[in-house]
Amino acid sequence: MRKSIGRVVLLGFAAVVVGNAIADEPKIVPILEGLAAPMSLAVQPETGTVFLSESGAGKVIRVGADGKAADVITGFPVAPDAEGPDAFGFPVGPLGLAFTGKNVLIVGEGGRPAGEDQLRVFDLPADGSAIAADAMRGGFTLGPIDNAAGEGDFACLAANPTAVFAVGRKDLAKGWIGKCELKEDGSFGPFARFLATKDALPAAGPAGLTIDGHGNLVVGQAGERGDMTDSLLAFFHAKSGKLEASFTTELRDIVGLAYFPPVADNPRRGKLLAVDFASADPARGGLYEIVAKADDKSGSAAKKIIGLTRPTALVFDPAGTLYVTELGAAAEGSPPAGRLLRIEW
Repeated sequence: MRKSIGRVVLLGFAAVVVGNAIADEPKIVPILEGLAAPMSLAVQPETGTVFLSESGAGKVIRVGADGKAADVITGFPVAPDAEGPDAFGFPVGPLGLAFTGKNVLIVGEGGRPAGEDQLRVFDLPADGSAIAADAMRGGFTLGPIDNAAGEGDFACLAANPTAVFAVGRKDLAKGWIGKCELKEDGSFGPFARFLATKDALPAAGPAGLTIDGHGNLVVGQAGERGDMTDSLLAFFHAKSGKLEASFTTELRDIVGLAYFPPVADNPRRGKLLAVDFASADPARGGLYEIVAKADDKSGSAAKKIIGLTRPTALVFDPAGTLYVTELGAAAEGSPPAGRLLRIEW
């Protein structure tokens, strides 16, 4: 059963959800087009450079200040999408991204059989030259255990100073989030199952993932595919995995979460944004702000900012500029229609 602990807790944990909704209309600036299934975004520490996983092309790219793309890691295996109710719907290669240092990038794989996808650790060359996917420092898997199938399809990652968290999509019965320890010397491991979200929440399918200002793990639980508005927002203790709070959202398929950074004098700082994939009705997909409901202590409301066609991820750079990826609406057999967009207020 969902834990109902009140509006004050939503404010206390998110520190950013309560307040007036974002009112002014943003400007949408296409940065890259024709991408093959852009799935995840990350911003490099110190430089603020945006990195993107182009899953269908089997590579990770970065976007320069001139808006041009450059390869970072190439040659990831790309597999035809698996069948089933939770299939991606396109060929799958590299998925989630997270930095743990200026030149240390974690990439979550997808598309292999259960238990074989890796969480790969890369040391990126300081000169910015591209490397092969096999040139990783190491890789971690989550194989089957007595009460759980093998995990994989690590579509969304989040990191704090002590760990990397990875959403898995293979074991739908449990909705696992894995955790890989980050040690003081910069090494990693072990990578283990940390949190079975389905045991704590009524909705299936963890998807969006971020860390709030208090260090809590914030999870967008997508819910069942379909036109139901069953996505949940949940806050878990990042060390113990204890559920601290959860709230309804009125969204269909949350796949990404991000907080406005604490930019001085920016009235939007601390606001929580989400992208809704809306798989059953892409016309309902978009970028939303999540705000508290004044009359429902266990619920929150989603205020639509812009419409997007099958959005997959969002990230802020340190200056507060928002970047969003979307798959677009290309018909089967047509050229890829994925885009990277910059959202400006």
